[in-house]
Amino acid sequence: MKSLIFNVLICLLMISCSQTKRKGVEIPMVKVDVSSVSSSVNLSDIAGYTWTLLPTSDTLLINEINRVHNSDEYIYLSDVSSVYKFSYHGELIAKIEKQGNGPDEYLNVSDFQVCDDETVWILCRNTKSLLLYSWDNKLKKKIKLDLWVQNICLLNDKMLLYVGNEENDYGRQLFEMNINTGIIENSYKGFDPYKSRYLHVKGINTFCRDFETGCDYSELFNDTIYKISDDTIRAEMRFDWGGHNVPDRFYKNNFQDIVDFFQTFHSENVYAYGVNLFLKANLSTWVSYFYQKKCYIAVLSGNPMDQIVFEQFNVEGYPIKLLDREMFLQNNGTIVIPLDAVEVRECSSLSSEFFSSKLLQGIPEDSNPLLLIIQPK
Repeated sequence: MKSLIFNVLICLLMISCSQTKRKGVEIPMVKVDVSSVSSSVNLSDIAGYTWTLLPTSDTLLINEINRVHNSDEYIYLSDVSSVYKFSYHGELIAKIEKQGNGPDEYLNVSDFQVCDDETVWILCRNTKSLLLYSWDNKLKKKIKLDLWVQNICLLNDKMLLYVGNEENDYGRQLFEMNINTGIIENSYKGFDPYKSRYLHVKGINTFCRDFETGCDYSELFNDTIYKISDDTIRAEMRFDWGGHNVPDRFYKNNFQDIVDFFQTFHSENVYAYGVNLFLKANLSTWVSYFYQKKCYIAVLSGNPMDQIVFEQFNVEGYPIKLLDREMFLQNNGTIVIPLDAVEVRECSSLSSEFFSSKLLQGIPEDSNPLLLIIQPK
């Protein structure tokens, strides 16, 4: 442990000049018109979409989905106990199920990443561990961490580790670890000592990997998008939520505790904040944010006057509200939204071609979810 801390401290000294804030570099500002909101849009006007119904059996009952990672061939997803591999037709291909207290097991699945050789890295936050498994449930490697990691992202032989606003010995939010050696080689972005008192909020779309240019990185309660590539991080753009961004001075107030912080925050009811989802598509950029206790997505094009901002979208007559909705951003440029069995039953009652499949007719209420796969234009 002492050698790991020493290596990390040396790395911090070596890279201190390559951190986020670069003098003389102006961050492009993107303005979102939060006052011009459509209560609802038709999804077909802004994106294509397909769906995959996950099968259900006595041996395949998925708990609440906490991560989804798609490839061009397969859908990978996890709940707290397992990682699953499905075809786009809904066929279960493989499953990693090693929850337990044994030396080759994990307590829970907090996040996961699939390697090119189809092995799977699983993050167990509870035990500060990264574990590498093959799909035959054999443990290939285990790395002990010295951080409370929330999200991970695999970039070649490096694993990005995001710890959020929780205070740690190294004073950083983001780390880059060599998965071959288990040594942290870089760290980025110092945590805000004021935010770290209150904002231990776990987002699910911290990273969006771009295989050509690196990885886009964002976080809740921060209006800036960062690009991580070649062992460096740079601020790529910053969002202006119509002048409603949370001012830095708000976090410096002397709140009694986290409850007091959020009660005061929501009582103000004037602040907009993000980013929960950020995606660059071929013809548009999608970004989600929160304002006045609602969740919105802004679809931006090259023309600032062509913004589309909405809190709900319709899929052939079925309304889907964004608030309290899990939206999983994918590296292949899609967004996956799980619909539970009750919603699927409601969808199947519509006279639409999209939901008319016999697979959706009268499914039991305890069935596994349907995955709505959105392909932004």
